[in-house]
Amino acid sequence: MKRQISSKIDTFLKRKQPHTNVLIVQGARQVGKTYLVEDTLSQQSHVIAMNLEKEPALNLEIEQSKNFSDFTKLLEVRKGFKSNSHQTVFIDEAQENSRLGAYVRDMKETWSFTKTILTGSSMNRLFREDQRVPVGRMDFLTVHPFSFREFLRSGEREHLLEAALDAPLKIHPTLHQELLRSYDSFLRIGGLPEAVLAFQNPERDFRSVIAHLVASQREDFLRKEKAKPHLFIEALRGVANHVGSTAKFTHISDNKHDATKIMTHLVDWFIVHEVEVLGTQATQRTSTKRYLYDTGVLRFVRNAPVPELSVLGTLNEALRVPLGGIAENAVLLAILAKENHVLPVSTWRKSAKEPLEVDFVVQEQSMYVPIEVKASLKITPRQCHNLVAYARTHDVPKGRLYSFAEPQKFGFLTPHFQVECLPIYLAGE
Repeated sequence: MKRQISSKIDTFLKRKQPHTNVLIVQGARQVGKTYLVEDTLSQQSHVIAMNLEKEPALNLEIEQSKNFSDFTKLLEVRKGFKSNSHQTVFIDEAQENSRLGAYVRDMKETWSFTKTILTGSSMNRLFREDQRVPVGRMDFLTVHPFSFREFLRSGEREHLLEAALDAPLKIHPTLHQELLRSYDSFLRIGGLPEAVLAFQNPERDFRSVIAHLVASQREDFLRKEKAKPHLFIEALRGVANHVGSTAKFTHISDNKHDATKIMTHLVDWFIVHEVEVLGTQATQRTSTKRYLYDTGVLRFVRNAPVPELSVLGTLNEALRVPLGGIAENAVLLAILAKENHVLPVSTWRKSAKEPLEVDFVVQEQSMYVPIEVKASLKITPRQCHNLVAYARTHDVPKGRLYSFAEPQKFGFLTPHFQVECLPIYLAGE
């Protein structure tokens, strides 16, 4: 299936300059990085591909190379590489080799008309401590699990979202209900490609697939990072059980050193996303919020004593509170995935004395837009209170509220401020 982000690789491959930055394709394990690159490169000629986990002998030879010239000669002999020719070199699991990081600068500056793509799930390990990071010689592309659009596309239902986007503030109630039912499934299953495929196959259990993916992620993580084995699941569960609220290391472990260390690694592996809570003053940082890379994994690992939550079936407001955290997690992933979002996403809290807070603040062109996420099936102007507070403080013209309600728009005279209340399934569109 064609991924939205594949257009970014197409653009990279079409660059005409003789010396192109190395493309680093990163993201959590099992989000489809290798498939994405291989599928895009299948339309290209003159591709040299290698996987350093599956080709240990080649990996060892690269480890033993003395310099970049030696490495180039090795590729010429083993892979048929030709210097100064229009070729694409694709190295998967590049972080498995301690020498490659030192060669990135020369991949751009020495190889003429060669496009180089490096991928891996722990690309923070590509540059060892004794290696200089070649700033300005790399472009980064972060792959996330399936978006809701891609989830629908995999089941040949993308036309439903297209119909909603034709008139996003006038979505027909029948279409709205159908999209909510699909989004409910999306929140349960998540966007890991193998889990989505299992959901579409009546003979497979997507929960078992997620359990296997989490176990293999844990095994790979512990093989490469020094951490206490039980802390991997404890860290995921600590984030999942408190998603949408202020993060604390005690959610993970009583030992702050252990909690800090494993959380740093999980962020580096794109398993956890951290969002800073910023205050009114530019330098005011109050705390951090944490989210998981996939809502299916989130719901698998959490141990909150609540029944299975449903967008349309859970009507008790108290029970919908955990659903709000899951929805907030999903919206963040949609924001991060949109156009491979490179601008920072933050949370805003006015001050410790005035704990008015909006879930996210994102930069769109030259404007900052506050965003709130609600689990409600009906929205009132009162639920826009925090967005209005942000507008009064920072003088912005618009905000956005995502929920499970039908779309509508509210205007506020003081200040002159408009809030678009959109269905959550439109986040990231």
